[in-house]
Amino acid sequence: MQSYLIKASLISAITIAGLSATPVAANNDDALGKFLFGAVSLMILSQAFSEKDDPSPKVRKPINHEQEPLTKNPKLLPKACKKKIRTYNRIIRIVSKKCLRKRYGFVDYLPRKCMLKLQKTNGHIIRVYKTRCLNHRGYQFIY
Repeated sequence: MQSYLIKASLISAITIAGLSATPVAANNDDALGKFLFGAVSLMILSQAFSEKDDPSPKVRKPINHEQEPLTKNPKLLPKACKKKIRTYNRIIRIVSKKCLRKRYGFVDYLPRKCMLKLQKTNGHIIRVYKTRCLNHRGYQFIY
């Protein structure tokens, strides 16, 4: 609303200033420059005034990237979530909890004894499950 008022008052001020100007002799070189400046400024203002101001910004809806669980059996885990992580003295085979949330519907029922918290080099802590521990408790990686 304020932008419309500012634009309208600016256009009316320039128009009134142009009407109240005194006539200038024809041999004055500045007259053409003033005329062109006024014409260009009126074009710019009319274009700015004619552009639509959308008061409501468009908000993008989040895209749901989560997939349906591929299995109904809680003992079958997705093979795509298996990873190997190299630590300073050994290699650990893990399953990412974030990946399991996307591809497996029973993450909350996995044994907590198998959960491991790892700190990455950037300082973030991730939650993973040890594959050997899950295998000992009857879980299999098939799909």
